[in-house]
Amino acid sequence: MPSSTRRSSRNGRPRRPSEEGNSGARRAHWASVRTAVRGTDQASRTPLRLSGRHALAATLTPAHTPTRTPATSTDHSTQHDTGTGTGTGTEATAPPDREPERDDPHTPLYLSVLGPVELTYRPPDATQASSGRQTGPLVISRIPRLARELLACLAAHPKGATRDYLVATLCPDSQSLTPETTLHSALSRLRKTLIDTTGDERTAEIIGTGDRWTLDPSTVTADLWALQATADPCTDHAPERRRIQLRKVVGSYRDLYAADLPGLWAHSLRETTRRKFLEIINELVALDVERGDDRAAVQLLDRARTMEPRNEAIARTLITLHLRAGHLDHAEAVYDLLRVELEAIDAEPDPRTRELLTAALQP
Repeated sequence: MPSSTRRSSRNGRPRRPSEEGNSGARRAHWASVRTAVRGTDQASRTPLRLSGRHALAATLTPAHTPTRTPATSTDHSTQHDTGTGTGTGTEATAPPDREPERDDPHTPLYLSVLGPVELTYRPPDATQASSGRQTGPLVISRIPRLARELLACLAAHPKGATRDYLVATLCPDSQSLTPETTLHSALSRLRKTLIDTTGDERTAEIIGTGDRWTLDPSTVTADLWALQATADPCTDHAPERRRIQLRKVVGSYRDLYAADLPGLWAHSLRETTRRKFLEIINELVALDVERGDDRAAVQLLDRARTMEPRNEAIARTLITLHLRAGHLDHAEAVYDLLRVELEAIDAEPDPRTRELLTAALQP
């Protein structure tokens, strides 16, 4: 191999002979790369857990020598939607009788907290035609902030939480001599909003109050419950069932947990949920690769990379899959984007990441 092909460029990627002296084109290239990553979410650099069956980058090898492909982009998911999934001390699993789903028709209300908090009403088929209201799913708007915080907090605790815990968590700065009154007022306004908007008295039962406040699982389903229900590891005799379960969670994930709520109480839950979602992506990639569906694995990794642009484990696995498919241009683009992201925090890619491209260029 000629020495010129072994010489590294300033970013650490192996330089091709055709790139020698082409400084103007290189400057234009880096300008376009920086434009592409401008505005990207500034997620942490926490790597995926790539050990055992998930050690994809270490075990995958290119099927043939990569060649340049036309400059077309890989399929990318448009949704935003990661690590170890350790929960909070009070985290609980979903109700065991039935796995909650986004399209679950059994409850009149559906609560989305994987992203901005959103409550959707789904009228029963029998009343859709006779009702003068909008038919089909209806997003409940104008829910006060404290009521949205209450919904999101209870979604994270399916087994419920005491009133004292909720007051201390959601109303820490309350100037009232009886801050629990503030919480009860928020619940009353929520119930009134639901009845006025839907005309369905059942929606008033969304939250049960007693020794522990809980979301009523016969009235509302939360997307977070499905994510929590994935805690059990995949069994070897049912990988396809597991894959379907995880795909449903990925489909409902819109953004960070309660992304529109500024309260400090949500920060640890937000991080736990983010890492759990990345763990789901990681497991799905392994399942897709095992069944020979590298294209689906690439799409998942592209989505994860949107969330974690500085996560080098994600980039390495994505580069490896592109090289195995013979898409050297795509692999280089992933490396370039990673390099720019790390440069912003005065870091650089690990030598192992550069070596993937170096090895691909060797005859």
